Amino acid sequence: MNIIFLEAVQDHGGARKSTIELAKRLDSETGINTLIVDFYGSNIDFIKDVEQSTVQCRILDKRDQPFIIQDKNKLKELSNYLTFFAERKKLQEKLQKIIDDFKPDFFIVNNSKTLSLIPESANYKKVLFARGWFIPSQISLKDKYVYKKADIFMAVSQSTRQALFSGKMAPLDKIYVVKNGIDLNKPIFKEPKEKNETLTIIHSGSFIAEKGHHITLGVSKKLKELGVPHKIYLTGKVHEADGSPGYFQEIKKQIVDFQLEDYIEIIANTNNILPYMKEACLFLLPSDTEGLPRVIMEAMALRTLVIANAVGGVTDYVLDGFTGFIADFNNIDHYVELIQDVLNHPERKNQILENAFALIQKCYSPDSQVREMKRVLNENMKS
Repeated sequence: MNIIFLEAVQDHGGARKSTIELAKRLDSETGINTLIVDFYGSNIDFIKDVEQSTVQCRILDKRDQPFIIQDKNKLKELSNYLTFFAERKKLQEKLQKIIDDFKPDFFIVNNSKTLSLIPESANYKKVLFARGWFIPSQISLKDKYVYKKADIFMAVSQSTRQALFSGKMAPLDKIYVVKNGIDLNKPIFKEPKEKNETLTIIHSGSFIAEKGHHITLGVSKKLKELGVPHKIYLTGKVHEADGSPGYFQEIKKQIVDFQLEDYIEIIANTNNILPYMKEACLFLLPSDTEGLPRVIMEAMALRTLVIANAVGGVTDYVLDGFTGFIADFNNIDHYVELIQDVLNHPERKNQILENAFALIQKCYSPDSQVREMKRVLNENMKS
């Protein structure tokens, strides 16, 4: 079996890392041949990670900067669409050469842009692997039209599966859930957790408003007012799109306005947050949207207690009061109340940490991920 993972990487985060890990596991453990094809190869961190994984990689049209269609200026965005369609034929011709050489049985993509580039053929099937979560009413008519070109859908969480179904993008029997897997044998997950006298918290996510860094600053401000000593690591990438640079500047200004310089440390654009996660005792995720956040899986593996919004696949992991805590959506007071409860009941906290670790160990292993992926692909090879 041959699989092409077709990517158009602008930003390299948890979802892309999960794709690389899955491709590597299939390639090295199952005899399935995998190939990652990226539109432009402009994200150096992504290309480095692929090279280190030893998975085969091809680039369609090498360029230093990604081609970003979305723009606040709608006329500019329209112009970008027209430019992309003009380049599309060239990209398809290059992709066709790779198809002729590699002879894929499946294409796996995660957005409409990559899906739209795949030529129609009876020789392979197109799989849309939805790694995020969304509200169906927010999906554009264009994307809904393109999604119909997928033969089957994979979802990273049950919530994403329901979103695909309720958005009428596919029937339930064409949507499969393939969860992430994490290798607990990596040294960082085996080392003892560092002990900290000060309450240490981590928040991780791209610096965009939907990831809720401003909510975490509100939590810090409230903890300061209550006299709770603490330190918070704000980690994440600053992207070129999605208003990220402006939001990043707003966050830095808010830290000064709230006089939180002694409480907040910004860790921007790092590819490895695990050392900070290992040091922290709490992980906050006041996000507006998530698929099946890899960072929650890593937090649980490192025995860092999770407090999060109930969005997307978060509730696949976080069973309130059993493997973590669910806060009222972006409710700063409730986040603070839960943090105080954790501080006041260490025995309960320790039990929750053990429950969370056991969940990851039993349900989110690399073996279970590969086994489920193989089952789904083999079933659809026959049909």
